[in-house]
Amino acid sequence: MYKPPSGDLEGEVADADNLIICTPQRGSGAGIDVEGTMFLEQFALSGTPVTVGVERGSSSGGSRTPLMTPNQATDIDHAPESEDECFSWFTPNGTRYWCPAAPENIKPRIEAVFQQWEDVPEMYDLYAGHCGFSTRLGTIKRKKGVITHRYNLIFVPFTGVDNNKRCVTFGAGLLFCETIEAYTWLLRAFLDAHNKQPTLVLTDQDPAMRQAVAAVFDRSLHRLCMWHIMKKLPAKITGEVAHNTEFRAAVHKLVWNIYIKPVTFERRWGKLLEKYGLEGHEWLRDMYNIKEMWVPAYFREIPMSCLMKTTSRCESSNSTFKVSSSWANTLVQFFLCYDSTMESQRYRQRVGDFKADDRAHEFRSGLAIEKHCALLYSPAIFIEVRKEILKGLLHCYTTGVEEFDGRKVYTVTHLDKRSDVVNEFTVKVDPVEDTTTCSCNLWCRIGYLCRHIFCVYRQTKVDEIPAKYVVSRWGRHVLPKSVFRVEFRYGVDLSPVSLTRNTLVDCFSEAFEAVMGDRAAMEDFVEKIKGWTKEFNDDRRGKRVAEATESQVMADMLGVVVEDEESTPVSYSNPQGVRNKGCGTNKRMIGPGERAVQNHQKPQRLCRTCNRFVTGHDSRNCPEKRKTAEP
Repeated sequence: MYKPPSGDLEGEVADADNLIICTPQRGSGAGIDVEGTMFLEQFALSGTPVTVGVERGSSSGGSRTPLMTPNQATDIDHAPESEDECFSWFTPNGTRYWCPAAPENIKPRIEAVFQQWEDVPEMYDLYAGHCGFSTRLGTIKRKKGVITHRYNLIFVPFTGVDNNKRCVTFGAGLLFCETIEAYTWLLRAFLDAHNKQPTLVLTDQDPAMRQAVAAVFDRSLHRLCMWHIMKKLPAKITGEVAHNTEFRAAVHKLVWNIYIKPVTFERRWGKLLEKYGLEGHEWLRDMYNIKEMWVPAYFREIPMSCLMKTTSRCESSNSTFKVSSSWANTLVQFFLCYDSTMESQRYRQRVGDFKADDRAHEFRSGLAIEKHCALLYSPAIFIEVRKEILKGLLHCYTTGVEEFDGRKVYTVTHLDKRSDVVNEFTVKVDPVEDTTTCSCNLWCRIGYLCRHIFCVYRQTKVDEIPAKYVVSRWGRHVLPKSVFRVEFRYGVDLSPVSLTRNTLVDCFSEAFEAVMGDRAAMEDFVEKIKGWTKEFNDDRRGKRVAEATESQVMADMLGVVVEDEESTPVSYSNPQGVRNKGCGTNKRMIGPGERAVQNHQKPQRLCRTCNRFVTGHDSRNCPEKRKTAEP
């Protein structure tokens, strides 16, 4: 947990109270809640920053304005009685609000310094009594986007992608403020915990986080969220162009294109601005100057660069934590909620690993390479690769083959669902270096081969994917079993016997994964398991099991230690059968159809009342008697 240093917020970071919450650990603002209106500011309280809330109007109120102009100062005993004595202001949507006039010495001001915490509510009580409203001291402040509201802490999760393309949390931290020093400490603590810098870091346009990432992750590639940038386009572009749908469609089509190269992007960008007369637009020029940080064309050569182009996965992770936690939770309660969320992630990972071994795959293309992919990839990735194989079979075909210095270059035509030509891609095959590359660069961007390469493999009779093009992160069992060990959880049995039992299960699972898919190896493994089982049983029981008496065998089954049969008699007998409540009768239930057949087989009897031979009644319960008895 990062706490701002004493004194100035820009000072050095004190490491004594710092704590980072990483998987599988777990981690909420105390402030003054004033009835009426409030906004958020930083106050210095005896060298320690505290957060004081003052909200004006609704949560969507306007910009902050001074509570009173200098010429509106009045005597402290004079309360304003008319609106003319008050300062009026308007929100951006036109709503009019008013603030009562107050002397300079009692009105709240930014960067006020107090000697002790009790002076803060006293100041607001004095101001409220002069202006004619009351105050309430609260411990919880509602703030959008923050889970741990009770302590006004900022929850920062580190989110990535697992082998099934699900969101996974690598760690998390709690911060008191969003400064460069706070983010720098958090990233350094994350680096100390994992001992490895990520290849790519994706954030929003926060300037403090940008400088912290550059300072700590010096070997990582920092990328900005495209969604946060593109959503500002309608607000930044004014005039007729802002309402031009063709312009916005052209910008989105150019920016989100993952197939073009940087040179092509720069040329098309210049033509687009020239077409709509936006060459001198300041915001577009600023975004173009940092194009290397958010345009996919500049990341096409970075491995796995297209797994995340926006912070939508991070927002999804935040939503998950908000569902499991509450703004009223204490810090300990938040720890427990965080641990529950992490345990659910581990459970989904274990379920995915189980389905990879238990579920039978559906093969649609009939190609041998599809069956080979089922042995390599996780279920979610296999579905994606299977789509590429099918599209390479149905929507791609080669239109030309050229050979240069022993290398073959295939031209593959790509069709859409309507069988219209979309584009042409080049697949280069080098038999000397045993490499196959495609101009779409899907393998570098995502980590598995594209439909164009599968189209060429089908023609060249390649039935297995080369090992160099199989990325380990998309494999079936990429996480070691030690990740799910019991000692990394909370509230479980940590006795030596339990830990040893779980270690045994982990060892068996790893051995099973090593021989899985090889029938001969699995048969040999089964024989070894049978031999070990027999050996362990013989060592544990020994010959005494075969030579034991019937009383000793029954005592062993009942868990009774028999030292001397004469001194410790053991009596046993077969259990007697009992009939529990509700067990019914020994006769089975007879249905209405079978009962009608039985009644039909009975001999007919003469009814003395109706003088007929019947089987359903007699003279005592004859229907004719009931009719005559009715008045």
